[in-house]
Amino acid sequence: MAEQLSQDVEFLERAAENGNAEAMFLLGVCYAQGRKRPQDFTVAARWFHEATKKGHAKATTSLGFLYSRGRGVRLDEKLGYKLIAEGQQRGDPTAAQLLTVLRQRMSPIMLKEAERMVQNSRLG
Repeated sequence: MAEQLSQDVEFLERAAENGNAEAMFLLGVCYAQGRKRPQDFTVAARWFHEATKKGHAKATTSLGFLYSRGRGVRLDEKLGYKLIAEGQQRGDPTAAQLLTVLRQRMSPIMLKEAERMVQNSRLG
C-alpha cells in the first residue's frame, strides 16, 4: 500500500512537471497537508502558483489562502483576498466561504483596498 501511494505521488510529480494543472494542484495539496510528502507550505505555494498560471480555480483559491495566512509565502491578506476572489470567479465553490472569513478578519480599510484590487484585476 505504501509503495502504491509513493508511486501515485511520483506519477503526480511527472504530470505536474509536464504541465498538467490538476497534477500541480494535487501535488500542492500533498505538500500543504503533509500527505505522501513532508508538509512544506513553500513547495505547496510553488505548485499552486504554477497551476494558477494555467487557470486552475482551486489552486488559485489555495494560493490565496496561503497568502492570507502567511504560510510558505509572505503574509498578504489583500493579495490573498484577490486570489481567493479570482478562484471564486473561476468556479471554485469553496472560495466564497473563505472570502466571508477574510472579510470578518480584515479591517474596513484593508478590505476596501482588497476589493479595489479585485475590481482592477477584472478591468485589466
